[in-house]
Amino acid sequence: MMLYTIRKIEHLINLTKHPSNPENSDEKYLIDIDLLILGTDSESYDKYRSDIRKEYSFVPDFLFKKGRKKLLKSFLTSWRIYHTDYFFSEFENQARSNIKRELSELNDS
Repeated sequence: MMLYTIRKIEHLINLTKHPSNPENSDEKYLIDIDLLILGTDSESYDKYRSDIRKEYSFVPDFLFKKGRKKLLKSFLTSWRIYHTDYFFSEFENQARSNIKRELSELNDS
């Protein structure tokens, strides 16, 4: 039982590596909660962006920007960022707006 629980938790953690393909409602809600920050107001999103850059401060700018652009583009090209209807209806449009704005700023710098 303990090994099963550990494997289940490991699986859920690995789903937060994006992009991912959640298969059931628990997994879909977990991913949507993980991605909630993308659909917040601009001020909160910008704070998140700043925190992400600090977290990866060991990565040179050109590599960080390259990886960040790739990740953000993968969200924009997906049919939906959020997997559940609730998160989709509440946060999808703002998430796409935030991501487009960040991509534009990354391309300008």
